[in-house]
Amino acid sequence: MLLVIVWIGKVQEFVPFLVGIPMAKIAMALGLLLYVLAPKESIHIPILSFPQSKYLLGIFTLGLLSIPYSVWPKASFDFMFLGLAKILIFFFLFIKAIHTPEDLKKMSWALILAIFLMALYTVTSGVQRRMSVGGTYDPNDLAMIMSMAIP
Repeated sequence: MLLVIVWIGKVQEFVPFLVGIPMAKIAMALGLLLYVLAPKESIHIPILSFPQSKYLLGIFTLGLLSIPYSVWPKASFDFMFLGLAKILIFFFLFIKAIHTPEDLKKMSWALILAIFLMALYTVTSGVQRRMSVGGTYDPNDLAMIMSMAIP
């Protein structure tokens, strides 16, 4: 839930004392550590049993295979290992964290809290121009995130 709040909500960008702390990296490392330390009987569903996992892994594999043939191999490599790899880890941690409808409800509340904090910051920031949150979400991204989270 912390990873959802930090990575999607970007709370660290509008809380002044959290700006310099790499909260997303800390939350990702904590999530991986908790996954490794979790009792194996609680991790009962194989990740690749979900079709979405296979599709995402296939996209990642195709991306890896395309790196040597890309116009800018270094940028392709950086995107695959600094961008898409983080999304894969988030996705797999998300799948492994949800076992029951109660877990899904908790994760939904974490998303709602993150979106609420973004909206609260946006409304109370007193900005006279187009609304945005931190350096990550421009007005269009903010609208997309909020309109996807509301339903």
